[in-house]
Amino acid sequence: MNRRMLGGVLLAAVLIVSAACSGGGEPAEPASGEGARTEAESREPEPTPAETGPEAEKPQREPAASAAPAPSLESFAGLSGSDGVFSMHVNEAYADEDGVITDGRGTTDHAAEASEFVIFNVQITNESSTPASFTWGGSYAYDVAGNQYADDYDAAWAACDTYCSDDLNPGGTAETDVVFEMPPDTGIVSLELRSDPSGTGSAAIIEP
Repeated sequence: MNRRMLGGVLLAAVLIVSAACSGGGEPAEPASGEGARTEAESREPEPTPAETGPEAEKPQREPAASAAPAPSLESFAGLSGSDGVFSMHVNEAYADEDGVITDGRGTTDHAAEASEFVIFNVQITNESSTPASFTWGGSYAYDVAGNQYADDYDAAWAACDTYCSDDLNPGGTAETDVVFEMPPDTGIVSLELRSDPSGTGSAAIIEP
């Protein structure tokens, strides 16, 4: 064999060995360490039971605050106010559940069916500089829902005995009843008392 042929054989052997070492172009397998951790970290976290349960679908609501209860009628006793003409002091407050008011002299008034009379006994004093009278029909009561009730002139007239809207001189005082007709157990939260039913002047606001 001459030198040229020997050189060709050696070159062919080197090419074959080089091709075998290159792995035939197959991609290398990724390492089982860092590459595997990176893939795991890139996955979406699995939802927990709390995130998929009813609590996650329906957020908890705070319970609604209940309306404050109305004060008792007894809590009005001892409270005072003024409309600029008369000072007014509540002596007593109560419900006349039988629905009948009489002054004992034959004057009587009856509440409508499914209603009762609520009576405020009031001490009035003329604090103006001229004679004045306290006349029913200009006062109001309010319940917890904001409903307004006008005082009952006829019932107050039936209840009057010592004072029946007569003039009182400055400093003069008398006792009278302000009467409201309303459904039983109506919770009264506020009184608006006026001595003049025409509504002129201010009102005495009385609230426990």
